[in-house]
Amino acid sequence: MFAREALGDIGLAEGLPAPMLNRLTTQEQLTAGDFANVCRQRELLDEALMPEEFLRLLVQECRWKSVAA
Repeated sequence: MFAREALGDIGLAEGLPAPMLNRLTTQEQLTAGDFANVCRQRELLDEALMPEEFLRLLVQECRWKSVAA
């Protein structure tokens, strides 16, 4: 999902840098809804997000859930 939304091509998933992949896989509460929220933010801002920024926003989405619990 990250490769499709952040990189624009699911085929690029295998080339993700290890630190980025590790950060993605350690987000225990990460859901499809988090991806949808980040995509909405990207559309509202009407700007492209670098993969690192997309990941940062995903992590932030997961943190919001931790704070709300």
